[in-house]
Amino acid sequence: MNNLINALLLILSYAILIFLPQELGFLSYTILGISIFLFIVGYFRMATSLDLTEKLGYKAGYSLNIILGMMAFAIGAAYLYFDRGSGRSMTVAFILLMEGIIFWGTSGGNVINLRVERLTTRILYAFALFLASFAVFIIVKQKTDGVTGAFLVLIESAAAIIMGIIRRYKLEVVGMKTPIRELFQKFETLDTDLGYPWFGKVGTHKECILYGPNEDGFSVFGYYNRSGKFYLELADAGKKEMTVDDSNILERYQEMFDYFVSTGKASWSENEEA
Repeated sequence: MNNLINALLLILSYAILIFLPQELGFLSYTILGISIFLFIVGYFRMATSLDLTEKLGYKAGYSLNIILGMMAFAIGAAYLYFDRGSGRSMTVAFILLMEGIIFWGTSGGNVINLRVERLTTRILYAFALFLASFAVFIIVKQKTDGVTGAFLVLIESAAAIIMGIIRRYKLEVVGMKTPIRELFQKFETLDTDLGYPWFGKVGTHKECILYGPNEDGFSVFGYYNRSGKFYLELADAGKKEMTVDDSNILERYQEMFDYFVSTGKASWSENEEA
């Protein structure tokens, strides 16, 4: 019964768009707010209840949300073009922009597969290039009438790039509670494929445990985020193409820290297939 209600809320979030006027105004903004509200309530309630990632498997559930996000962006961009950037089409495109970001933001749950993440990053970058090209096409084809619509499509392109950056090379170590300086002391004498660790800063992360870089320019660093969760991230300083060994290395470091969580002992596996 709950899922039926959630499905009806989702359908209603789109059905209400029938009443959108051609030009922007108070009614447009009201319908915009109601549509987004209905979508958020219906979508998140249904996603929590059904848990498609659990039922379909990680890759299928993950891919479904990525595809839905791309479809939302593409439909919004196409509607802007065919309706010549009217107030109605801009409202619909904005709604689909928000929903596409939600689809991407909720993809994959808490399970991360490094190879899937890497492939998704490339797909999103390519999709962003397509959107940017389409924005230029709108301006050329519709001239001044298409400038506002093209601007929205460029926002979509930027959102795809940002999501691609967020998707890159990150793994969570479950259950890590040890303060990071104390954690560093546990591992500072342990030799790994990237050598001994060192303590420093990476980007906005002021306290990190760092390994590497290796000869290919890749390094691994671990840090606590604001919520207190410990993450490992793979950095490619030279922006070089990853090899099979490079793509496996972050998973091996995760296994090392996971082993510490479960046993309290710092140990590095020499098995490259680990």
